[in-house]
Amino acid sequence: MMEATDQLLDKTILSLLRFEENGRRRAIIWRENAEEDKIYSYEQLSSESSKFAEKLCECDIPKNSFVAFTVGSLSYHCLPAVIIGILKHGCAFAPIADINNIVLKFCGNYVATHSASQVGFGNYIGECTVFGQTWHILKKCAVAPDVELDSQDYAYTLTTSGTTGIAKVVQVPHKAIVPNIIYLKERFGITSEDVILQCAPPTFDPFVVEMFMTFSAGATLLMIPPLEKSQPSLAFKAIIKSPTPTVIQATPSFICNFDTRSLLELLGPKSSLNVLAFGGEPCPMKSQLLQWKSADNRTRIFNLYGVTEVSCWSTCEELDFSNCEEIRLGDFLPFNQVQIRSINDDSELKSGVGQIFITTMDRMCTINGRSLRNQWHATGDLAKARNILKLALFVVPADNLKAVNKEVQHE
Repeated sequence: MMEATDQLLDKTILSLLRFEENGRRRAIIWRENAEEDKIYSYEQLSSESSKFAEKLCECDIPKNSFVAFTVGSLSYHCLPAVIIGILKHGCAFAPIADINNIVLKFCGNYVATHSASQVGFGNYIGECTVFGQTWHILKKCAVAPDVELDSQDYAYTLTTSGTTGIAKVVQVPHKAIVPNIIYLKERFGITSEDVILQCAPPTFDPFVVEMFMTFSAGATLLMIPPLEKSQPSLAFKAIIKSPTPTVIQATPSFICNFDTRSLLELLGPKSSLNVLAFGGEPCPMKSQLLQWKSADNRTRIFNLYGVTEVSCWSTCEELDFSNCEEIRLGDFLPFNQVQIRSINDDSELKSGVGQIFITTMDRMCTINGRSLRNQWHATGDLAKARNILKLALFVVPADNLKAVNKEVQHE
């Protein structure tokens, strides 16, 4: 059962983790097709993250800072330890695709990078080895304007592109993402026996949900190199290798890129997949899913919907294959409200097609330094209103599809 709302809002994502309880349990599987799996325990994850946190302290990085880190194939398996280390130091983390990311112009004075070629970006202040990978810690030569940050408020920041292609900096408070993690962990029934595929890129907010949903349950995070994940044949080869994932949260594009034979196996009678949650793009139609899902397959399939401004997911619907009804947006996640409004006069609709608006009293993020709390956010996506608690997803404009490292943003 979900915790009391006031307790949810008081938690940080770091407080969800229980390293002591899980000790030698398997925390991470790093799977490269050409090599044997590398297994990292919760004990090792805790030790490596603490080592990174101690190095940040030695480098005199102030608590309540944003600490950015670059994302790359060589460092991928290190990211959970780096992220947790930043949080342990009392800072917020900021994943960036490259050293010129707009995050650094806005609120990043400190960067951890695995690439020696990027050391010239700033003043070298230290280095730390995490799971065998050396991270160089830099301080920007040109310091960004100070950003007031309460480390108990913000968990991370990331960038996202709007339909105009203009990147926005999104700062996400702990209280915005914690309810998301706890709700979905309980809705999916995740336990310490589960293996969750790390599917989203680190610059995409579902990555945070995947990681902390896994570690808060004492489960295992299955990580695959980005290059292999981007190639359907290699990705599927990694997925069907034992131990296989029991939970996958992915865009429909990732799953639908598999060939028919692979899909029939993924959703076949012997599949170990307990949960398949689609999000970030329009959910495949039931008729399409039924072409792959065998009659005796037990995989539960979900449709997730949300935008980064309200912290990742806002609605969740488990698909009912006993009928042919349209797929709905589903139940609201804690603290969210959703409306369908007329595209002509902005009035709320009880029926018909309109634009989806989302708001929250407690889970709104900060966009480019501006709080959107208590404001209704126009998503740009269209839906068919049928009743206020079950909103049928009608159509999402093609411009709004979320690609590998980009997410829809609207204002």
